[in-house]
Amino acid sequence: HPLVYISKSDESSLIKHKTTKQLLELKWRYLPRTLYFLNILLYLIFLVTYTIRINARYKNCKIFQHVDIFYYIALSILFILEILELLVKRKRYFYSMQNVLEITNIIFCLFIIPIREQDTGFKSSLHSFTILASYIIFMFRLDLVPVFGLYVIALRRVFINSLKILPIFFILFVGFLASFLFRSDYVREQNLKNHNNTLKLNEQMDILTGNWPNTSFD
Repeated sequence: HPLVYISKSDESSLIKHKTTKQLLELKWRYLPRTLYFLNILLYLIFLVTYTIRINARYKNCKIFQHVDIFYYIALSILFILEILELLVKRKRYFYSMQNVLEITNIIFCLFIIPIREQDTGFKSSLHSFTILASYIIFMFRLDLVPVFGLYVIALRRVFINSLKILPIFFILFVGFLASFLFRSDYVREQNLKNHNNTLKLNEQMDILTGNWPNTSFD
């Protein structure tokens, strides 16, 4: 379809052209437009209930029990819709970075459910990733909303292009993390040897930056 090629092009003038707007109006009239906004509403329900659920759980509030049913229903429907889209598109489904992000996020959300409450650290890490990814996905889903849909498309293009340099940042992050952990272990061992306790956080940061604390090692 011509609109597909226009949306993938770098020519913003084509997207803003009067003929393109008319094609969009014809394409999204009646049923498709209704289904699109119902899909947006469904994802908004998932996003709101998931946000409330996470915040209430970590604040020991019982309100999350009242939104659980809406969260599970929305998550189940989203999962079914993604599976149906995967079955229809097959290999073409994975050509879209947004599709990959969505199915990954849904799988993680499902994976969190059976995790025991004792595994708080691991569970909180998954919650952090999924809640951030959920908001990013919701933003991408607004690409056909009037007024600011064009800005969403532009921002999505920038975001996807920035993923190309993600391996570089990953290598730097791993290197920094390894360096920090090695240095922390060494400082901890030295401190245990001389003081028989652990260094405070501010002392560790001073040592890591090359500023040894004014502490006597008698």
